[in-house]
Amino acid sequence: MPREPRPIDDVTREIKREVDFGCSIERVWKAITDTEQLQRWFASDIDIAARIGGRIKATLPDESEVDAVIDIFMPPRRLRWASLTPDGEGPLPSGPVYESLTMRQQDKRVVVSLEVSGIPASEDWEGYYRRKESHWEQSLSELRKLLRNAKKK
Repeated sequence: MPREPRPIDDVTREIKREVDFGCSIERVWKAITDTEQLQRWFASDIDIAARIGGRIKATLPDESEVDAVIDIFMPPRRLRWASLTPDGEGPLPSGPVYESLTMRQQDKRVVVSLEVSGIPASEDWEGYYRRKESHWEQSLSELRKLLRNAKKK
């Protein structure tokens, strides 16, 4: 029996990036969980409860908002949060949008993998996808500068 095609609202897109840094894994972990450091590279204003079930509330440089709950917290290796639906919309048919940062030591460097998954592939979500993609490109560049500057001190 042929399978029915999935509705477009059930199809998702993802963003994946990998960046390496010449510092300790603990230093990178602190940069992604410390409010003061997060305000330097990730968001103009942020409140984070760094634990499973903790909330992340942030205002990004483009004035968009992040409202999320941490569902994986494995110091100093992995942090993942599920974003609450923007603008009070109901749950997405495809499930939540997850954003994840995973760190691994590789020789004397730390490799950070970013994955944003669960963004609906419909036209209605194209702008959201592009904003996320742009935000993470800029944020990872700012994180690189922050860690480079911290190494010089």
